[in-house]
Amino acid sequence: YVQAVREGTPLVEEEERLSADESLGETIMLMLRTRDGVDVPAVEARYGVCLAARYAQPLRRLRRQRLLEVTPERWRITPKGLPIANTVCAEFLT
Repeated sequence: YVQAVREGTPLVEEEERLSADESLGETIMLMLRTRDGVDVPAVEARYGVCLAARYAQPLRRLRRQRLLEVTPERWRITPKGLPIANTVCAEFLT
């Protein structure tokens, strides 16, 4: 690594560019994996979308199954949803 830096060799071997939709889904997935969950107003401001409208169907399904706590301000995976967090998060990936 140090030698590559000294020689000016690029350090990135590969790069992936995400579309806006992919970036939104990844952001939601990563935030759901934290204790605080998704900060809905912050994500809406960053991406310029209404999350409740955009994800109405998965939100309804996950709330009905008691896997996701949903408020206008925050989404969090419930204790029941934690063992299947990957499945919950996948609902938001396009």
